[in-house]
Amino acid sequence: MFTWLAYFWQRMRGSLWFVPSIMTSAAAFLAIVTGWLDDADADYGAFATVLFHGGPEATRTLLSTVAGSMITVAGVSYSITMVAMSLASSQLGPRLLRNFRRDRSNQVVLGSFIATFLFCLMALWTGTAGVYGASLSASIALLMATGSLFLLIYFIHHIALSMQADYIIDEVAQELRASLALAFPEQQQEHTQAFDGSAREWAVVAARSNGYLQSIDEAGLVRVARKHEVRLVVLRRPGHFLMESAPLVKVLGCVSVPDDLSRRIQRAFIIGGRRTADQDAEQGVHQLVEIAVRALSPSINDPFTATTCVDRLSGVLGQVADRPAQSAIGCDTDGQARVRFERTDFSGIVSTAFDQIRQSSTGVPAVAIRLIEACARIAERSSIPARRELLAHQARMVMVGCSGSLQDEDLAVLRDRYAKLLEGLDLAGSVRAPAPRPGG
Repeated sequence: MFTWLAYFWQRMRGSLWFVPSIMTSAAAFLAIVTGWLDDADADYGAFATVLFHGGPEATRTLLSTVAGSMITVAGVSYSITMVAMSLASSQLGPRLLRNFRRDRSNQVVLGSFIATFLFCLMALWTGTAGVYGASLSASIALLMATGSLFLLIYFIHHIALSMQADYIIDEVAQELRASLALAFPEQQQEHTQAFDGSAREWAVVAARSNGYLQSIDEAGLVRVARKHEVRLVVLRRPGHFLMESAPLVKVLGCVSVPDDLSRRIQRAFIIGGRRTADQDAEQGVHQLVEIAVRALSPSINDPFTATTCVDRLSGVLGQVADRPAQSAIGCDTDGQARVRFERTDFSGIVSTAFDQIRQSSTGVPAVAIRLIEACARIAERSSIPARRELLAHQARMVMVGCSGSLQDEDLAVLRDRYAKLLEGLDLAGSVRAPAPRPGG
């Protein structure tokens, strides 16, 4: 249930309508309350001196003016948002529109304009001013209009800032940092028993629909396995594309899976039409890679944006370079190993981060040099020999790809960076720099 609630919250958070709808509903309720107080001729006491005292006709004029202006501002603001999203989609990639939709500042600003508009309409319907001449509704409308004016100033600043590539890259990198912290936690769960994957009898639970695996209720799978006294081997991880009836989970300890157990297992998997970053650490990597690859395309030709993406990737990968991957074993409360999950490893993350950028930057020396420097920075943060050799291999692939496409001066700089990387990793004697290709 927690996984489904988290999934529902993430979907609501990523929409442009949820927060404005909540704010609008609250404004409508507030208008009913203030209108009732005004019609009931409430004595506001000392607060009456600071309330609006223009009388019923002036109150109606004020509410009408604020309502008309707010709906105009709201329409313009939505148009500005759509233009910003269109520009970001064409320059940085359509998958980044999700970040614009999830931006809480945009949601609150747009919601405030609509909420002020509806408050004024509801206030005109419920009441205007009491016998004391003070109108609480008009006073609150003035406060909401003033606040909306300041929000409009902030909104223009925020939109201008959020259209900058560096700002968007930083936002994606922050989200990726959180995802990698879950995939490579600092504190590892200790297991009292190893998972026994051998069994004479086993059966398979298939996926129930086509789509991307978005989330897995891992705790729920452990409970199901304990209740039915079976062991489960999860064959897919979040981010994988599933075909209907494709193998999803291997159930050890039974020849055929009962319908009740099969339904319980399938309910632990959330399948949707797109990848999400909730449990998929590679999704944020793909977003940064997409920005970099598009920047390196001949139509855009923006190596500065590509190098910024490489820097951000090196920063988040350096954070987890010395951490082990999340445990693949799920244990019950008794310490019994019940479920084995498919996990993202460091090698896959590095390949996802650098392969496409490396392939697209063979003729761009600035990006190629930054790739080797990024590998060196990440390797410095790791004490695991296999990962250091993996990063040295990535740097070597950069050298191989660029050896026949760069001028001698650029290639000399590239070789110098590569030699420094090997020297820093103490691999200069074991890994040699590749020889240049003929004509390189």
